[in-house]
Amino acid sequence: TELGSKNLQIIGIGVDSESNIKQFAAKYKIDYPLYVAGVSGGDLSRQLGNQAGGLPYTLLIDAQGHVRKSFLGRLHMDTLRKELAVAGLQP
Repeated sequence: TELGSKNLQIIGIGVDSESNIKQFAAKYKIDYPLYVAGVSGGDLSRQLGNQAGGLPYTLLIDAQGHVRKSFLGRLHMDTLRKELAVAGLQP
């Protein structure tokens, strides 16, 4: 991915079936790890601060495991690049 580097790890957590997540990854050429959480992914998302339970939900987490920023809804690449820079998490 464009954002891949030794300073940044991107992962995805899918809240669908494994087969649907695989199809999604193939269709959109996802080249980062996608984990299958199934229906319990909603609970995990809420534990990570997504009280509304909406998707997609994106977190910027630093190397110490602290959530630096969260986004609910579609996240555009220009916004992501800017927020990574602000958080000191540039790839």
